[in-house]
Amino acid sequence: VGLVHLLSASATAAAQAARAADLAALAGADAARGLTSEDPCTLAEEVAAANGAQLSSCSVGGEFDTEVTVEVSRDLLEVSPLNPSWLPLPEIPASGDSRAGPPEALE
Repeated sequence: VGLVHLLSASATAAAQAARAADLAALAGADAARGLTSEDPCTLAEEVAAANGAQLSSCSVGGEFDTEVTVEVSRDLLEVSPLNPSWLPLPEIPASGDSRAGPPEALE
C-alpha cells in the first residue's frame, strides 16, 4: 500500500508542478508582451506560488523578446494526505518546466 501511495503522490505532484509551470510561463509571456505592467519573472513567481509551486528559474527572451521559460518545483510530500507529521521524511521534489511566447515561436 505504501508504494502505491508514493507512486500516486508522485504522479499528482508532477502534474501539479507541470500545471504551475504552464500557468507561470503564460502569465510571464503576457507580461513580456505588455499586457500587464509587472515584471514577467515576478508575475511568473506569483502565479507559481498561487499554484503551490516555487519558481526555480525564469528567463525572458530567446528567439523572441516576449518568450518566457520557467522551471518550478513543489514538494511531493505536501501533496500526500497520508504523510504523518511525526515521521521526518526528506523533501522529494517534483518539477515542471514550460515555455510560452508568441505563436511565431512554434514555427
